[in-house]
Amino acid sequence: MADKIFSSERVNTGRQIELDLLKAFSIIMMIVTHCIDDLYIGYEVHTPFLVINDILAQSVGAMSFMICMGMGCVFSKNASPDKYVRRGISLLMTGQLLNLVRYDVPGLIIFMVTGDESVRDHCMLTFSSDILEFAGLFFILMGLFSYLKLKSGHIFAIAIVLNVIASFLKLSINTGYYGIDQFFGLFVFTDTESYFPLFHWLIYPAFGIVLGEILTHVKDKKRFYGYSIIPTMIIWIGYYYAGIFVEQDIFKFYNEWQSLAYVSLFDAIPQLIINFSMLCMFYFLSRLITDRAKTVAGYISKNINRYYCVHSVIVFVAAAIVEASYRFKVTTKTCYVFIVVVTAMTAVGVFLYDRYGEPLRAFARKHTVLCYTTVMVLSVMACVFASLGENHYPNLNNNYNNGE
Repeated sequence: MADKIFSSERVNTGRQIELDLLKAFSIIMMIVTHCIDDLYIGYEVHTPFLVINDILAQSVGAMSFMICMGMGCVFSKNASPDKYVRRGISLLMTGQLLNLVRYDVPGLIIFMVTGDESVRDHCMLTFSSDILEFAGLFFILMGLFSYLKLKSGHIFAIAIVLNVIASFLKLSINTGYYGIDQFFGLFVFTDTESYFPLFHWLIYPAFGIVLGEILTHVKDKKRFYGYSIIPTMIIWIGYYYAGIFVEQDIFKFYNEWQSLAYVSLFDAIPQLIINFSMLCMFYFLSRLITDRAKTVAGYISKNINRYYCVHSVIVFVAAAIVEASYRFKVTTKTCYVFIVVVTAMTAVGVFLYDRYGEPLRAFARKHTVLCYTTVMVLSVMACVFASLGENHYPNLNNNYNNGE
């Protein structure tokens, strides 16, 4: 049977439509979950939102994105150590620019209008760890792995070791200086805005690299995914049942929401299998959908970082407006409207940038050093501005100073 499924040669190296579909799904669901989480206080009263935000997003959200990122490294036609490093630096700078737009610009505006000293503290979020920072560090690390010519199994083993080390170190680094702790938070979970620390989350793209390598040797994808889907779904159901309905202290994703940031092997391993199950599903879906739908999925997949950046700014602005409005309250119905509107606005924004943004992209390519330097200088200035405030910096550990 194995001979019918696998080949000793790399026979499957073209575009994988199921991968495009999974990436498109992950970014659309990210838009949905951010709308629910950031705009609708008390969304738990609505069962579909509860399932999407507190169950599905905890296992097939950012994890899918990162696994796809690892698989993309395998199928990339232009992979080399220097290109990985340049890609990583570009993503880090993009993440910093996004943070400046999301946190520093509105913070400065509000401070100048109101003079509220507490607003300064929010500007420290300009220097924080999010998914683009993780992606940037991952690609820089991939440059090193590629230079050392490490195989996929070696990379996965390193990721497991780093996850174990990070699990022991979580919340144990406290230098007394928030900025330094935040820097360490890029790698290990600290008492800062430390989402997606590299050492905790490396296991997901590392698994994607292993899975991608396996997939290149698959000559019968129908059999490969067909034999895999049922066992992986059984594990999926078992993990959900144990994590949600059984009182235990092993699977933490469904009783400690902060564990999303400091994910351990106990949660990561079943989630890898769950996301592989999703890939199986999308393979069979790809056999049913039209070529037009495949083209749309491919476009979203190609522009996934742009979708993330555009939707993030839109959601942040919408949340700020809702918070500033004392009369307007987001209900279940209005949240659905928000989801549709934000998704549509994001698609339009990405399309416009794709169609008309070449002058801006050309300027950035020609003046890369200038652009990167400007972003870093502004980021440092933002942190200095924040440090002059009350020093009650908001992050996921203090529920953004809500005291919960």
